[in-house]
Amino acid sequence: MSAGPSEKGAAKLYKTKDGGQTWELLFDIKEPNYFFDAIAWDYKKRIGFLLSDPIDQKFVLYKILNNGAKIEPINLTHFPTLLPREAAFAASGSSILWLNNTLQIISGGGNKARIFKSINTDLTNWEITNNEIPADTSSGFFSIAAKNKTHFWVAGGNYLKIDSSEIPIMESNDAGKNWSPIENPLPKNYYIEKVIWSNPYWIVTGPAGSHAFHPMIKKWVNLGESHFHNIIEPQQKIIGVGAKGQIGYLLKKDLDKLFLPKK
Repeated sequence: MSAGPSEKGAAKLYKTKDGGQTWELLFDIKEPNYFFDAIAWDYKKRIGFLLSDPIDQKFVLYKILNNGAKIEPINLTHFPTLLPREAAFAASGSSILWLNNTLQIISGGGNKARIFKSINTDLTNWEITNNEIPADTSSGFFSIAAKNKTHFWVAGGNYLKIDSSEIPIMESNDAGKNWSPIENPLPKNYYIEKVIWSNPYWIVTGPAGSHAFHPMIKKWVNLGESHFHNIIEPQQKIIGVGAKGQIGYLLKKDLDKLFLPKK
């Protein structure tokens, strides 16, 4: 998925069948005002969901069918009214979560950061599930991740104030029905662009830093000079991408060592 204005040829979706050596163009919108924010995939059902910025204060959502052979719009008939300038941030492509046949969308850019949850299988009915957090045009929720089918985290901040954050990390233990700030907040607040679950840790990152949290011992560990916009975990390795082409990685076995007693 590309993130950029459609009028500049940047609203495209690609597919690879050979691990990234070659790519097939699946979807290309030429009409103005489209800007893709996030993509979520159901590996078992081979379906996906593609989210674009709101047009006329309404999110644009597509369903990807038959392993990418068909892409069709979803009519969000009963979606809550969006606030002025409210949207989903494209920073790490993780502003939606598809799990339990339910889609969650997190937002920012308006005067409140909100979490939306689908309440029926065809995604036509939605509700707002969080106590709305004050936000502005450059702040809100940026990333949502799942530990399992019921335990989720949402994180964010302000991309113009990367060294501080008034947006708390939020947690749900009931599959997104209710949300509250985590009990053990970060020792240092900063703008978070991506959160992932990497068993047994939650890991957060942004251009000002990265931390890992071990829920069993309720301890945060600073991951040093690790400033990334996005992280993933393939094959027991945490890989991050940052500004100006920066790429870094941390082996899970080395992360485990950071939580051992110093002695």
